[in-house]
Formats: sequence, structure tokens, C-alpha cells
Amino acid sequence: MNNRYCAFFAHLVVSALVLLTIYFLARTIWYPEYFYDLDGGFEASKVIFLVDLVLGPLLTLLIYKPKKKGLMFDLCCIGLMQLMALSYGVYLLYNYRPVALVIQNNSFFSVTADVYKNYGVKFLPDSSNDSIKKCGLSCYILENSYESRTNIMSKGIPARVSQEFYIDYSEGWKEYLESSSSFFDTSKLPDEQKIELLSARTKVSSADKHTNELDLGFIPMYGRYIQGYFIVHRSSGQIFSFVEQKLLFD
Repeated sequence: MNNRYCAFFAHLVVSALVLLTIYFLARTIWYPEYFYDLDGGFEASKVIFLVDLVLGPLLTLLIYKPKKKGLMFDLCCIGLMQLMALSYGVYLLYNYRPVALVIQNNSFFSVTADVYKNYGVKFLPDSSNDSIKKCGLSCYILENSYESRTNIMSKGIPARVSQEFYIDYSEGWKEYLESSSSFFDTSKLPDEQKIELLSARTKVSSADKHTNELDLGFIPMYGRYIQGYFIVHRSSGQIFSFVEQKLLFD
């Protein structure tokens, strides 16, 4: 085999192993469950993929010639370029990662690490908050009192970033359910979207024999890049699935 192709293949394999490691971290730790697509994990990965898995090995294929003068310098430049792209991509992945899921005004919002950072808020997750393990994030319901709304507005930060008004998800779920009027309401949706949601609910119920289909409802979910509905259990608040759709009601 030509040495050039051996170098290209070796470069490709090493790059692929590095990317697989980063992908594993992103999908299992930084962006659990549905959030890789919801909050930009895929978008941030594009930078790493294009430079480290495509451009880098291709440049090696083009410039590699045994005994070429300056070959080592060229390879070091390619390696440095890849390292810079990799560092930037990992930085984006880590900073865009979701750290909290908050219910505000009858809708879920994922709050990412960079949002807390941009508003100067240090996020302190509640280690006891494990009421919906399926989600993989710390989950809260935003207090909806007049005092909390006034206080939040005076600070000039989005309500869902103000941790002092977070209510533990498991503790506040029943109260939220009693005050929410849209939990199971699909009447405002077009028939096509309604059928898709109801079909997804049926699949969830069929996959879990202990779950009654009529106990499952829909709550709007707003991610950084994608919007849709979480299928949620009425009594426990457990999230079972996510259905991507254009939101038409809150």
C-alpha cells in the first residue's frame, strides 16, 4: 500500500477514536437523553467532525510524501489546526450543555450552562432532585407568586435562571398539575400534529405495560434549537419521551 494512504488511514483512525470518545461524553454525560439535539450538541459537533475527521486526514493525504522536505513541519501544522478545532468544539459542547430543566408558564425550558454564566449566576444543582431520572437533569418548577415575578423582573434576568425561586420538581408537581389547564389539551392542534402526538403516546404506553395511556399527557418543551412536547405521566411527572413539533399552544 502507498505510504500516503497508510498515513491517511492512520490519521483517520486516530481522529475517529478521539471523536468517538468526545461523542460518548457528549451523549451520556453532557447531553443526556433528548438534549443532544434539543440544545445544540449536534451543532457544536459539526466543527469537530468537519475539521478533525474530514479536513485533517484529507490534508495528510494531499501533503504526505516520504522524504519530503518540511514534511514534519506540515504534519505538525495540521495537528495544531486539528487541536485548535477540537478545543473549540469541546468548549462549545461543554458550555452549551443543559444543566437544568425548568417548568415556567406550563412549559418546559432547558437552561444551559452558558446562560447561567452569561447572567452571572452560579448554578448549584440540588443533589436530591432525582424525581425524573429518565431526563438526566436537575428538574425544577418555577414559583409563580407575585413576589417572585416582581423580584425576578427587578434583577433583569430571565425568570428560569433565578434559582432562588426554584421548587423541587417532585415536591411541586402535584401543585403544578392542579393549576395547569393545558396539560392534556391537544384541541388547538391541527389534526396531523394531534395524530402524531397521540400515536407517540400509544407507543409509550405499549412499551410500558404498567403505564395507562390515559395517564400520559403533553407539555410543551423549548430547547435551544428544537421545540416540541414531552410525554409526561400525570401522577408522577416522569418524562417518557419527546416528540419534535412546531409548538402551537403553551
